[in-house]
Amino acid sequence: MPDIKNLPVNCLYQHPDNPRKALGDLTELADSIKANGILQNLTVIPANQVAAVWNEICKMPQEEIPAEAYVVIIGHRRLAAAKEAGLTEVPCAVTSMTPQEQIRTMLIENMQRSELTPYEQAQGFQMMLDLGDTVETIARDSGFSESTVRSRVKLLKFDDKTFREATEKQITLETLSEVAKIENAKTRDKVLAAYGSNNFQWDLNNAINTQKAKKNAPAAKKEILAYAKEVPEVKYTEYDHVMSVQFCRYTPGSATPKDLKKGAEYIVHFSPGSAAIYVKRNVKRKKTRAKKKSKAEQEKEAEIKRRESELKDLTESAYNLRHAFAQSLSVSKADYPKLMKHAYRVLIACKIQYYGSDFAGKFEEFLGLEKPKGSLPYEICNYLTNEADKLDSCTKPLIAAIYAAYGDSKSTGYWQRSYSGEFPKYMPDKALDGLYDFLGAFGYELSDVEKALQDGTHPLLLTEAPVKEADPPKETGDSG
Repeated sequence: MPDIKNLPVNCLYQHPDNPRKALGDLTELADSIKANGILQNLTVIPANQVAAVWNEICKMPQEEIPAEAYVVIIGHRRLAAAKEAGLTEVPCAVTSMTPQEQIRTMLIENMQRSELTPYEQAQGFQMMLDLGDTVETIARDSGFSESTVRSRVKLLKFDDKTFREATEKQITLETLSEVAKIENAKTRDKVLAAYGSNNFQWDLNNAINTQKAKKNAPAAKKEILAYAKEVPEVKYTEYDHVMSVQFCRYTPGSATPKDLKKGAEYIVHFSPGSAAIYVKRNVKRKKTRAKKKSKAEQEKEAEIKRRESELKDLTESAYNLRHAFAQSLSVSKADYPKLMKHAYRVLIACKIQYYGSDFAGKFEEFLGLEKPKGSLPYEICNYLTNEADKLDSCTKPLIAAIYAAYGDSKSTGYWQRSYSGEFPKYMPDKALDGLYDFLGAFGYELSDVEKALQDGTHPLLLTEAPVKEADPPKETGDSG
């Protein structure tokens, strides 16, 4: 049985390997101790059982070495609060433990009493492994599953400082697991360091997609080159665009046109993360002597194509971010007025009657519904409202209706191709502005890339000042 006795606070030392690094706000606990005393003993061990602490004590001047010295195993917060409350001694249960037992006891006690951060859990599990425990014994003693123990330890591949800072910002384990999928250590830590900023989700998606594209590119190119010839540039007067393939989303068979024409001449132009596939037009034209282009003209054409390709990728990435946010969006009753305000604004501004089946199609896709059997307007309307009424959440159909009314798509963005041999041009999009305004009302933050595309300052767009549209009429009365 442990020996229970009151010990002076100045002979008690914090354990250097305590998994819980931050003790938190001690004010309330200190006030309670002042009023009621310490109601539960601390658990301590002789200081000579903790090498790091004992070595420091032995280095002290002889006259300063305490007659008795102990290290706290359970009760680090109580000891700190007791000192803050002005106590000179505290009740302690003195026991003896091996290094493995010390770590295991502190880890399990902290997990039962408080919610350790993922960083602290990972550090604790790793210390137990270093002391000779196995994943199986840690799982048995801590109550966590073996897969959880392994996944926490894997998180230690992050840079230590960056990992700690992210956990202090309340990063979730789910998000940490997503970042951990990035294989390049430098990129992984750079993305994690951006957590909490408006660029984090963009950087995370970009890093994962770039990684997938690099892995998938060889297989995708092999599939495409089985029916198409690679060319450095495309003569748009002779070839029609068939399809584009994003390597990050490639699956076997997805890089081949469904209606591949036997005997047709296919060509492909590869970009770092994608491929554009074209087919030769089956039209006989009178051959004309091609005008020889200067080196400057050829370089400009190549730059135009590069910009267009990268703008397409950025536009689709922006779509994926806002679409995923909208899909995961849920609102509380307190947010209903805000939701309704955006609902009537979009229905009026976008003139829903002109969207017809396009609106219905986007509405169905958002909610994961099957296409209606009928095609008449009233049939589609009845189907959509009936199916939406079956859903558990009354707000989900409304969110879907708002999102669908804005007509968002992978190609929705702030630029347009110039067919006069000029660079892609900035093009304001009031509907997309409205969609961003709607999502922003519920927490969506535009990344720096999205902002630059929206205001026309992105380097891929023309450098001259963007064309400004006339300001909309000012609202009068209550805007909702």
